[in-house]
Parts: sequence; C-alpha cells; structure tokens
Amino acid sequence: MRHGKGYGHHKDGFTLIELLAVMAILSILVTIALPTYHDLVRKSRRADATTELFRIQLEQERYRAIHQYYAEGLTTLGWSADEVDSPGGHYRLALVSVEDPLTEFQARAVPRSDSDQIHDTCGTLTIDQDGPGLDDPEQADCWPR
Repeated sequence: MRHGKGYGHHKDGFTLIELLAVMAILSILVTIALPTYHDLVRKSRRADATTELFRIQLEQERYRAIHQYYAEGLTTLGWSADEVDSPGGHYRLALVSVEDPLTEFQARAVPRSDSDQIHDTCGTLTIDQDGPGLDDPEQADCWPR
C-alpha cells in the first residue's frame, strides 16, 4: 500500500511560522544587545588612550624633575613625533600649548575620524599635571578606576 500526501502524514522540520517567530526573537535580541556590545568595545579601546595619557603624564613629571619645566612636545620626551597614534590606532595623542610650561602641561587623545571611537560619548580625553579631569562629571566615567 502506498502512502500519498494527505492527512496523517508528518514531516520532521520547522514550519515557516516557527522560523519567522525565531527570526523575530533573534532580531529583537540583536537590536538590544548590539549597541551594548559596541559601547563595551569603545570602552575597551578607550583604555588604549588613557594608558598612553598616563604614560605621557609620567614622562612629563620625569622631564620636569630634571629641567624644572614641562616639555612642550612629545618629541622632547623621546616620542617619534609631536602627534602620534595610540598603539591601537584609535586615537591621536599630542601635547596642547599651555600658558605656563613651568607649572603646567596638557595632553590630549582625540578619537581618529576613521575609527569607530569617533562615536564614543567621551570624545577627546585630556590629562594635565593634576591628572585626568575627574571633577568634570562628563569625563569622570571615561577613566579607569
């Protein structure tokens, strides 16, 4: 006896409705999770900049201990140029001109325009002779604790 198509015939697998429901659930999860993932990636890349800014601060203090003033360019501190990329390539690092290099300096890390860091809410990070600007509520959450 041959069994044809009809009632009682069962095929293993998913129906189109089941697949659509799964796709809808997955798309909702991705919509929720993807921005959080991007924020975490940006935060980890931000560490690339903060580490280098702390390094510049340390080198500036060493330089001032010998010369009685802060260096006005990164090349003076032994870097290859006065404006350099962070090791991860997501930021441009440089010293900013200040009024009195005897008592102050400021270094900045600007997100590169060709990096996703340009979308980071922290934007440009700065550090000076007193450290990062943790008194500024917009910058306080941008630095490691």
